[in-house]
Amino acid sequence: MGYCRLSGKEVHYKNIKKITPQGLYYEDEGDTLYIDFLECRKNFVNYVNSSNDFNITDLKEIESKCVAWRCMLQIEFFCEPRIKIIIPYKNTLWERITKRNSRRCSRIYLDLLYQIRDNGWSTFDLS
Repeated sequence: MGYCRLSGKEVHYKNIKKITPQGLYYEDEGDTLYIDFLECRKNFVNYVNSSNDFNITDLKEIESKCVAWRCMLQIEFFCEPRIKIIIPYKNTLWERITKRNSRRCSRIYLDLLYQIRDNGWSTFDLS
């Protein structure tokens, strides 16, 4: 597993419209799109069971609430194709730290994680 190398399509956090127990709604090029958390959980479980990166081969969907993994102010959902929420939208970590208020970015990041958790789901920490 590459350390913090999230590869999903980038979506700016400001494009998130709503997080519900069923999933996340976001805007992309004028369209409202949907990430289904049940699909994400299924894909995460399949990834874990088929990967050599984990010591698990028999994880069941019912045992997991994980819909995404996270690292360094990014959250990548296990939908197809994968979607990566970026906070803030900058190209490098250095730009993120020096050009933005890091406390504000951390609050935004944590708020998103809490919204996911409060709707009954979890994320896997890669950091």
